[in-house]
Amino acid sequence: MSDHSPDLDQGERRFLLFHVMPPPVERYLVRPDDDGRLMLIAIKTLPSKKASDCAIPFSSYQRIASYFLADLSVDVVALAQLTRETADVCGD
Repeated sequence: MSDHSPDLDQGERRFLLFHVMPPPVERYLVRPDDDGRLMLIAIKTLPSKKASDCAIPFSSYQRIASYFLADLSVDVVALAQLTRETADVCGD
């Protein structure tokens, strides 16, 4: 898994985990936040029919792009490997 960045920040990890948890992401938006930074926003509809979203700065997508497969699902094996490596580094 050497093509994956092991030093993801909390927001990048949260964005990846948002994709792994059901239901699936339905669409993406790209829009500026209050500070003018372009944000990538993933949106899904929960069983309660409420919308849920998760956003990262668009510039962060390049750091996590290798975790996405062609259908925009997340490579859960790579994500699990990252989680295991992080746990090993963070302590016992």
